[in-house]
Amino acid sequence: MCVQRALTLWLLAAVEIAGQDLMVDRKPGAPRAGQVIERAEGGFFGDFFRIGKPGEVWMIDRIRLWFLPERGPACGKELGDSLGKITLLGALDNPPVPGQPACDCHALVTLATVAFEPGSSQPKNSTAKLVLSDGVWQIDFPQVKWSVPAAADVLFSLRATPRGKTGCAVESGWSLATAPVAPGYRLHLLDKKGVPAGLAEEEAARPIAIQVWASQWK
Repeated sequence: MCVQRALTLWLLAAVEIAGQDLMVDRKPGAPRAGQVIERAEGGFFGDFFRIGKPGEVWMIDRIRLWFLPERGPACGKELGDSLGKITLLGALDNPPVPGQPACDCHALVTLATVAFEPGSSQPKNSTAKLVLSDGVWQIDFPQVKWSVPAAADVLFSLRATPRGKTGCAVESGWSLATAPVAPGYRLHLLDKKGVPAGLAEEEAARPIAIQVWASQWK
């Protein structure tokens, strides 16, 4: 029987919370390198992080990522010329059980969506903040409000949706900036529905760069 492992949103007023702390600090390495997110055979790549100690519960307040969009004449000058939206996805890791069918209830869910208007690189009706530096976009999601158990593997990814019909290879060219890591690192595989499908067979050069600010529930 498939057990729903939903992401739970908590009301901040319901419990006392400690101050925000930078719990995950994987900044992009130098020189900047990107990891393509969409898989040619379908599905996409994700990564994970852990925060806190067993028995604790943490509220993820803010997430920062870095992305490298496809470039070229067909992509336009501004992000909104080729990008319809960017979607931040997340879930607790629930890897497939051998011999058991995958359950859609384990899929990554939408934590935040950033929409764009043609001719603009700034979000439409969103609290997300974007800054461009040396060809790499930094995106901050300041109001995530995602409660997770400590020491669990927290999966995440950031995907791009093209704006209608465009000659820009928005999805196949979409990359997230990466951070240094020891050899042997492997990304997570997600199927077309975002359901965890195990680890990538090939080693990744680097993990996806991410910073996470969180508050511990007392």
